[in-house]
Amino acid sequence: MRILALCVLLLSCVRTQKISSVQECNERIRWKFEDYTKKPLFASQIFTKGYGIHIVYDSKTELPQIVRDSMSFILLNGFRAALTTWGVSLIANKSTLSKDIVGYLDAYNFKTGNNYTYNAPQVFSVDCIENANFVIRVYTQSGKKFRYSREILAKAQIQGRTIIINMQNHQMIYDQKLFQIKSGLFFNIVPILAHELGHCFGLSHQNDGKSIMASSSKSISNFPLMKDGQNFALILGKQIKGGAPGYFNPTERVGLRAGL
Repeated sequence: MRILALCVLLLSCVRTQKISSVQECNERIRWKFEDYTKKPLFASQIFTKGYGIHIVYDSKTELPQIVRDSMSFILLNGFRAALTTWGVSLIANKSTLSKDIVGYLDAYNFKTGNNYTYNAPQVFSVDCIENANFVIRVYTQSGKKFRYSREILAKAQIQGRTIIINMQNHQMIYDQKLFQIKSGLFFNIVPILAHELGHCFGLSHQNDGKSIMASSSKSISNFPLMKDGQNFALILGKQIKGGAPGYFNPTERVGLRAGL
């Protein structure tokens, strides 16, 4: 009996030691996550008041901080711009939208004279994945081989919160003055992320003419068109919970192919 009690005591000590050895993740900047990332604005829980982005770099060695900062700048600004283009596509269809979407646009759309400014959801970087509501995984040139075709620019979890970017085989930039999918050897990250966000929201490929949801960069539009906005409005009204940040099922994903 004493031996059994001693064993139980030892096991409890081991468990306590294991639990205490787990390091807590601390954010450099504290955001009000409950106010942003966990407040869906419509029936679809994937479209929220804000997006806390956790970036995972698939690299064999630790990337220099300057490289990580550069990639983070491209991805976060690209994500913010992509969200903005989807919001603008709703504005273009405002006369045909439901009352809740019109109310949202009125609340987040500011008019100055004849000009309108759409205030897209907040986008910020988070260090801890448990505080994120979106994960972007980047395959780098120094990382393990991109597991899909070299032609793939990016992939996304359908009705999910995970995007995979192929920077191993393709060079990507963020440039506010660039309004086409490609400039020289560089792909514009904004329409790529807008396309993948469409999949995350629940939209499928559209190959009947120009569309942000076209399956190839040769056919993709530079931003969501009116018909894309109509499809987006419909999907926002559906009860979609969405997969967890970081979840990526190879059988439930689609992506954008480079039209080389």
